[in-house]
Amino acid sequence: MLRIKVTSDMGKGIDRLSRMPEDISRGLISAVRGEAIRLQAHIVRDYLSGQALHRRSGRLSRSIKANLNEEFFYEGGRVVGMSTTVGTNVEYAAYHEFGFHGTENVRAYVRRVKSRNVKARGKIIAEGIAHVRAHTRKVNYPGHPFMRPALEDLKPIMREN
Repeated sequence: MLRIKVTSDMGKGIDRLSRMPEDISRGLISAVRGEAIRLQAHIVRDYLSGQALHRRSGRLSRSIKANLNEEFFYEGGRVVGMSTTVGTNVEYAAYHEFGFHGTENVRAYVRRVKSRNVKARGKIIAEGIAHVRAHTRKVNYPGHPFMRPALEDLKPIMREN
C-alpha cells in the first residue's frame, strides 16, 4: 500500500485545543478530514487525469482514498499531533510515484495481435494471438509522481486551514 502521511506537530496549540470544549475538537477533526478529501480530489482530478499519468483504465484513480481516521499522537501525556491518510492499495502506484530502475520478471502471457495465426499441424487453431514467453527485462522508469506534488500544491492552503 502506498500512503503519504502528513502529521503536524502543533504542540501547545493542540494541547490548548484539547482542553477546550468538545465542539472545537470536532471542528478541528472536521477541518483535517476536509483537507484529506481536498487532497484526494486534487490527486485524482489534476494528476491522474493527464498531468502526471494518462488514464488508461481508471483503476488507480478509483483507488485513491482518504482514510478519515481520528488518529492522535501523544507525547508526555498530551496531544502533539493528529493525522489522516490519503493513499492507494494498487500495487503499481509506487512504481509510478517513485520510479523503478532494475530488472523486472515478466510472466508468460498471451496477447492479441492484428495479424498472426497460431498453427498446429498445418491448421490455424487461433487467430490474432501471440504467446509471449516468461523473461526478464531491464527497466529504467523515471517515475511520474502524483501524490507528493499534489501534497506540495496544497500545503499552504492546508496549513492555513
